[in-house]
Amino acid sequence: MFSVSYICLIYKSTKWLKFTYEQFLKHTKMNEDDEFFFIANDAIPEVIEYLKDNNIKHYIHENSNEQKKEWYINNVYRAYNAGAKKAKNDYIIFLNSDFAYSPNWNIPLIENINPNICIASRLVERGYLKSGMYGIEKNFGDNYNNYDEENFLKYVNNIKENSLKEGGLFMPLLINKSKFELVNYYPEGNVKLINNKIILSSNPPIAKKGEQLIPGDLYLMHKLANIGVKHITSFNSIIYHFQQGEILDKDTEQITNKINSKLLDLKSIKKGILVNDYLFGLMGEKVLWDFMLESIPNLFPVDKKIIATDNIINSINCSFEEKVKLYINKHHNDFEYIIQNGTWFNLIDLNKPIIIIIQDNIRKMNRINLIQEENFKKADYVIINSNEIQQYYSNRETFKIPLGVNDELFKPIDNNLLLKFKKQINIPYEKYNKIGIFVGACNEIKGWNRIQNIINNNEDIFWIIVSKHTENIKLNNIIFFSKINQQDLSILYNIADFFIIGSPNESQCLAAIESCFCNTPIIMRNTGFVTDLNTEEQKQIGIISDDLEKSVIQMKNLNKNNFKPRDIVYNHFSISKMNSRWIKFINENIK
Repeated sequence: MFSVSYICLIYKSTKWLKFTYEQFLKHTKMNEDDEFFFIANDAIPEVIEYLKDNNIKHYIHENSNEQKKEWYINNVYRAYNAGAKKAKNDYIIFLNSDFAYSPNWNIPLIENINPNICIASRLVERGYLKSGMYGIEKNFGDNYNNYDEENFLKYVNNIKENSLKEGGLFMPLLINKSKFELVNYYPEGNVKLINNKIILSSNPPIAKKGEQLIPGDLYLMHKLANIGVKHITSFNSIIYHFQQGEILDKDTEQITNKINSKLLDLKSIKKGILVNDYLFGLMGEKVLWDFMLESIPNLFPVDKKIIATDNIINSINCSFEEKVKLYINKHHNDFEYIIQNGTWFNLIDLNKPIIIIIQDNIRKMNRINLIQEENFKKADYVIINSNEIQQYYSNRETFKIPLGVNDELFKPIDNNLLLKFKKQINIPYEKYNKIGIFVGACNEIKGWNRIQNIINNNEDIFWIIVSKHTENIKLNNIIFFSKINQQDLSILYNIADFFIIGSPNESQCLAAIESCFCNTPIIMRNTGFVTDLNTEEQKQIGIISDDLEKSVIQMKNLNKNNFKPRDIVYNHFSISKMNSRWIKFINENIK
């Protein structure tokens, strides 16, 4: 199975950004190792603000002042090249921000994946400009406000063909990353013809106004052909192209004084270092550290992988903590504070304020951790994520900053789409009274034995079990998923009628919060994030009780409409709330 990096540019419209991102998530089937990210290309502050506030993966690309004076297309090609260099996978699919997608549009491209071809989708275009090879001129709307998706999708079903044809248009484009690198990426603009001829070069002359030229994307095809890579079009992958683009967008939101003021405040935040053994999710999923790095300005990561990039420091025979100190002194000696995991390694003591994060309630578990206890005493500041932890770590001042959830990813899905997903995943929803979901390791930390008994005693409920591990589960009325990506997890939360977990010792229970963001009620004990809610709020998110068995029976007679979990958790646990709390804490305490 090949993994793909999807790259889309964005620069001045949060409306196009939101539209194209929602379209992509709605119609794209991704594998667990795939990635999607935006390149914020000379983006206005409110676009960057939106990307950060909604925790959408992105990279910022700035062209120089001289480059910005050139043709706009030059900066577009540079930005795509910057995106290709950031891509982690062997294959890339380049996208425009003014696309609308058809269901599973990417599958025909991926099914024909081959390093010796680059393959494009077939475009339906509104006719603002004349379509090129294989393009179809048919108007289904000129922007996100008047897009006629229903009729476009009907049209797609009529024109799809299971065939490939040589040549075509140039976007969306699937290409092998190593072949793209071999021809030195896109040229940085349209290429000047020399004596009316195409001269292939890794650094060709870029055309200026009035000079004969060949478009940069067509020049790329010539360079690829020169190394044996064919350009083809899939007639089974259909995209709607508005031919609008942000450059023509009249509705672009203007930068407000409020945002300018906020950005000025963010720039004044002191330089910090974020330290953990690993700062990124094991399966590519976003974790606390990712969100902090994306949202806290002037914060720089240090972990084992980053230290390994410095061969000299990495080769020294010393502890992880000592290597971190050496790395910070060498690469970030102007830092002003450190944030670190407070449980699994000693303080990174460099005579600057140290903030530790305690994520797990180890004291409640009676698993005393001497490193955590020592760090807890000596750190300048202690951050915990819930009242549950605060209760057990009350022998010194702590600051509560709950872990936030990406409310753009974990959100309710349209009922028609849900039915489609149930059929795709083979959920036998018609045979069962309810669908329940359990997410977590199948061990006693999550109360698994009790959950197994509930499953066995409720054969009228179908169960979705999701784990990061490969588990050996022998139960009849379940479907098991291991190591799935977060987009698929969000779909599974939506499919379920309720979420359940049996743990008595949750510090926060991120999975339960994610379920609530999908408007799926929960069954759990009065632990973790639940302790941050008042009685009325607890009633709105699900059934909170130590008697899980009775709760399941009660839930059989209820439906999702009896609860409003998303409304409750959004007020407490959105990423934007978490980000603002961290920025406020740093501004108030790091002087």
